[in-house]
Amino acid sequence: MIDLDQRLAPERLLGVVRRQLKQVAKALDPRWPPRDAAVHDARKRLKKARAALRLARPVLGERRFARNNQRLRDAGRPLSALRDAAMLLTLWKRMQSGRARPPAARIVRTALLAHYRSVRHRALGGPVHRAVTQALQATRADARGSIGDAANRRGGLRRIYRQGRRALAAARQRPTPAQLHEWRKQTKYLYLALDIVGAAAVRDRGLARRVHDLSDVLGRVHDLHVLHTRLADPRVPLQPHDRRAILAALDARMLAGRQRALRAGAVIYRRRPRAFAARLPR
Repeated sequence: MIDLDQRLAPERLLGVVRRQLKQVAKALDPRWPPRDAAVHDARKRLKKARAALRLARPVLGERRFARNNQRLRDAGRPLSALRDAAMLLTLWKRMQSGRARPPAARIVRTALLAHYRSVRHRALGGPVHRAVTQALQATRADARGSIGDAANRRGGLRRIYRQGRRALAAARQRPTPAQLHEWRKQTKYLYLALDIVGAAAVRDRGLARRVHDLSDVLGRVHDLHVLHTRLADPRVPLQPHDRRAILAALDARMLAGRQRALRAGAVIYRRRPRAFAARLPR
């Protein structure tokens, strides 16, 4: 029998933080500037470290949690910008798969490639590298410090679920890209939290998969929005009719993804946080 409280032990969660940050440093340091695959791996590990911090939040205290969470969030920003720039190229290539390459498609690819190179140059410069390294070192050191009362171990998981549920409610009421992006982030934290504690520990092996699928759908909607914003920029030298056609196609894909996400979210977040917590094993 898997003991949920053991999985949520503060010492274990802070161990997850330290191990993930150690791997981030390993991915980024040896061959700076790193390849896109290493950046992607580092971003995933940073997110998992932040999810572990959220699970440990009740015993860390708000001040200590906020200090470390902000460090990791700031460290991840240049990597996120680079990920988005690389994603635009991949997404555009996927959208053009099997089609003829009209002049508009070549113009878009040239603009996206120039954007990617510019972002990579800014994101992986020496000052950014030093700032990321310092943030990782400080957080790893802080994660070795003493911890407070460990009685409310489950509060972090319940809070992550509650924040995702609130983000869904906000997205239903006003499905703007910003609201959907916030819901995406909270859903990702729920998936990573379930991954850390183990699906069997919450007695619902299908929940993690459903949350992961929802996170992927919201991620694709976000990617489409980023591409839409980039191609709506008049500095991308498209003919007006080409720009309108491309943006309309992106709008249709975003709408379909948003509707699918809202349907899936209604199932995943159907319970109130107290009822969700009540279903957790004792």
